Amino acid sequence: MHAGFSSGDRQRLRKALTRARRARPFRRLQALLWLAEGRSISEVARLARASRVSIYSWCAAYQQAGRGRKLAALLHEKPRSGRPRQIGPEAEAVLQSALAQSPLELQYQSPGWTLALLATHLQKCCGGERPSRDALRRCLHALKWRWKRPRYAFRQPGPQRAKKNARS
Repeated sequence: MHAGFSSGDRQRLRKALTRARRARPFRRLQALLWLAEGRSISEVARLARASRVSIYSWCAAYQQAGRGRKLAALLHEKPRSGRPRQIGPEAEAVLQSALAQSPLELQYQSPGWTLALLATHLQKCCGGERPSRDALRRCLHALKWRWKRPRYAFRQPGPQRAKKNARS
């Protein structure tokens, strides 16, 4: 048993581990449980694929929290700013407007929208960098648009086909 962990802590960590639904809090709880069961910091860091510094900070946060706070709140990450969006609100409005029309109406030589064509249109209308296909997919999903590949519908040959083929 690692210093600072009691049998009650082990039970609490096991119970929280069964309720964890996200990968990162699960990983942190698992690491704390391994520590509470007596594994070394180095071994836990290797098993959790984290640095020893991370393991020490998770352990310190757990020890500071005491028994009053929920473990889930303790182990969740704080919000991060992250990378800026490729498709901002202005581009979203342009995208919505474009999707309400046919590409032919906007002077494109295509009967339907493709990701490449949408990216070209956004670059042309908004300037700047061409958005990636993944960014477009995320934006379309957020705007509640769904897409699927066109399917070709084969029809019955016309009644005059046999005569036409016979002439050639």
